Amino acid sequence: MRKSLLGDSHPHVATKRWLRETVFPEWVSLTSSLENLWQELVKRARPTKEMRPVIANNLNMWSPYQDCVRLGSNIRFEVELGRAGHLLLLEKNTSGKVYCLCPSFLAPRSYLPNGKTVLPQEGAKVF
Repeated sequence: MRKSLLGDSHPHVATKRWLRETVFPEWVSLTSSLENLWQELVKRARPTKEMRPVIANNLNMWSPYQDCVRLGSNIRFEVELGRAGHLLLLEKNTSGKVYCLCPSFLAPRSYLPNGKTVLPQEGAKVF
């Protein structure tokens, strides 16, 4: 296995470490808490139709985009990128915990070309 410059075998591990150890602490220090940081990100976000969950039915066929997803549903995310670049995709669950979906084991490649991207990415280790 090839190692990245930071000594990790997968690029998403090095990227997440950089985010966790460098970027997020700077952001939190500017906003005083993770909740304030989240609210700042929400303020800067804009509604979009370029990213939506797609739900698998019992035949494992994918339905059209959904606005609401039933708890326990088998989903994937489809993201339409207008230009190539790094994707940072965060999710905040109902208990308030924030998860990084990209980069992660679902999306080890954070640099993506323009066009449609599906998460989990092909070859991702999904259990």
